[in-house]
Amino acid sequence: MILDSQRLRDLSVKWKFTLVSFGITVVVLLIVAVAFVAVNTVHLQSALVESLKQDAEVTGKNCAAALMFNDTATAREILASLGMKKGILRAAVFTPEGALFASFEKEVGNTQEWPSPKSGADQEWRSRGDSLTVLELIKVDGQTVGSIFIEMGMAPFHDNVRWVVISVAALLLLSLPVAWLIALRLQGLFTKPIFDLASAARSVSSSKDYSVRVKSDRKDELGELITVFNDMLAHIQENEAQLARHAEELEREVARRTDELSQTNELLTEELEERKVIEGNLIRAREEAEEATRLKDKFVSLVSHDLRAPLASSISSIRYLQQVSKNEEGSTAAILTGNVLRSMEGLINMIDKLLSLSRLKTGSLKVQPRFASTRIVGNQAVEKLAHLAGEKGVTLVNDVPPDHRIFVDPALFTEVLLNLISNAVKFSHQGGVVRLFVPEGNGSAVSVSDTGVGIRPEVIPLLFRHDEKTSTTGTAGERGTGLGLPFSNDIMMAHGGRITIESQEGTGSIFHLSLPNVTLIALVVDDQPVVRKEVIGHLASLKITILEADNGREALEMLDGMVPHLIITDINMPEMDGFALLKCLRERPSTREVPVIVMTALGEDAAVREKAFLHGANDFVVKPLAPEDFLPRVKRFL
Repeated sequence: MILDSQRLRDLSVKWKFTLVSFGITVVVLLIVAVAFVAVNTVHLQSALVESLKQDAEVTGKNCAAALMFNDTATAREILASLGMKKGILRAAVFTPEGALFASFEKEVGNTQEWPSPKSGADQEWRSRGDSLTVLELIKVDGQTVGSIFIEMGMAPFHDNVRWVVISVAALLLLSLPVAWLIALRLQGLFTKPIFDLASAARSVSSSKDYSVRVKSDRKDELGELITVFNDMLAHIQENEAQLARHAEELEREVARRTDELSQTNELLTEELEERKVIEGNLIRAREEAEEATRLKDKFVSLVSHDLRAPLASSISSIRYLQQVSKNEEGSTAAILTGNVLRSMEGLINMIDKLLSLSRLKTGSLKVQPRFASTRIVGNQAVEKLAHLAGEKGVTLVNDVPPDHRIFVDPALFTEVLLNLISNAVKFSHQGGVVRLFVPEGNGSAVSVSDTGVGIRPEVIPLLFRHDEKTSTTGTAGERGTGLGLPFSNDIMMAHGGRITIESQEGTGSIFHLSLPNVTLIALVVDDQPVVRKEVIGHLASLKITILEADNGREALEMLDGMVPHLIITDINMPEMDGFALLKCLRERPSTREVPVIVMTALGEDAAVREKAFLHGANDFVVKPLAPEDFLPRVKRFL
């Protein structure tokens, strides 16, 4: 029975060893038997060939006289005598010229042709599968008088080989039981120690009695394995005893610690109750503080608003008084009127900053960033302060590159630039220069530098704190509110940016406005791939990440996980057209402020254009797109 690999693995070591030993013995016996049969086959064939050669030599000598005297009858009789030998099928004698002289055939009617003797070797033999042939020259005193041919059948050879095979097979079958008995006998020398080890291991595993030992007087590897096993049990027994002692000590220690923990737990419970009371008081205090802050911000907003109205009315009255007054320039009345006007303008400026700061803190003033030209925003701030700088003799320079863009709320960022530039003018001397520029290697930052008096190092960390008064008079005695820099810092933090300062006393200062890097993203919505490819080609020069959607519904699914900076959409599309998409975009809080450019192939249809703008479109283009018209419209928003 042939065992599969799983069943063979599951057999006991005894049977595995027996089968392996028996298998090796069988293989060796088979190899020996095959070799024996092969050697005997070669030997029998060699003996048969040698016998046939001798018969040819003897018969040829006997036929020599008949050939010399042309006695055909005698030659036939000599050849016929070969028929008495087992296995001879036919024989023939040939003249020196190769002609048939005499022949003998055991089977009458044999149609096989006789070979044609050729000059060459004195003797040659051939095996043709079912027969063996010999062709030999007949010589007398060194002269060739003819040749003899004899053909023998292989039946005797096959009978001999068959007898050898049967004998070897019988001997092999008789050897198998002996081999099996020897394998069974020998396996005990190897398996008994293994069985003893397995029995001891099972006993230890079931009873956990590590005092068990395996007896053995062997000096081989199995004896060494038994010695190691016994040593291991001895170590385990010793460790078990130590563990038992440790367990007792641990139990005593646990009991002691339990008592201590019980006492500590009581103390912790009392402390926890106290902490809960303290935490409750802290929560109430924090809520009261937050409520107080809200009330303070609301109070500041209300008071600032209420103060601004009468101050604005008073400023208007004083300006009118200056216009209708007949006071000459330099008179006491004119000077006093001017001083009052400047004080009130400074007061109303401070109120405006308090209002903006309060709105920013309470969240009523929202940052609405979009891409804007930094140079244009800078020019707006520079133009507003040009008169102030001109009166003081300070030069304002806008060195921002024309193509530089930032992602900000333009109005709030302009307020930051106004505060920084006005401060720079305030602390500059006549002939000073205030410069607006983009620092090298930081394309998302804008810097304002001056050649003024600089800032003391210990003051710089306090400039953006609302609870610190850091405002000082300017180089011409100008006074400030001290709210500009904290307000500017709050605006930058609302943008996710920050303000950093470099300053040296007597040399000047540089204020860096750093903003987060923003990757431009545009979503193109059109059911025609050719049109989307055309739009993407026009936008390639702007270094924009382009997303594509086949219709309005697909676009809305994409907008669930991201918000682009610009959407360019067609009107006529399957599933959801451009008008329905516009309506959904303006209803979503996340996309309400995203600029949308509508494109259509309907031409300059006034009704379509009006409907697009009513649905919230920011711009309108006609297909096919003209780059000189399309790109400027895109750049308005990016």
